[in-house]
Amino acid sequence: MPQVTFFLKDKNSKEETLVYLVFQFNRKVLKYSFGEKINPKFWNKKAYRAKVTKQFPAHVGFNNVLDSVEACVNDTYRDLVSNSIEPTIEKVKMGLKVFLKKDTNEREFL
Repeated sequence: MPQVTFFLKDKNSKEETLVYLVFQFNRKVLKYSFGEKINPKFWNKKAYRAKVTKQFPAHVGFNNVLDSVEACVNDTYRDLVSNSIEPTIEKVKMGLKVFLKKDTNEREFL
């Protein structure tokens, strides 16, 4: 079963560190950094999200971004499978790049 989780680049950092998306599917693993950063003291390592705390008032927006990225990955994977296209790391990554509006020449990735 495909699974999306988020991990910190450096969980022991005293300053903000990058958040990585890890998507496991069909015995493949996509690890992708999409530019979001957080101080590890505000990271809930069990929920893979920002802690709900007054000390980090941006937690709602931050977690919404993570939820949106997770939904994009799951939707991309599902679209590929439902169109009888073999999901690959590159195809899922392309879906993420289109969603995040990263520089890509691919307009259609399915």
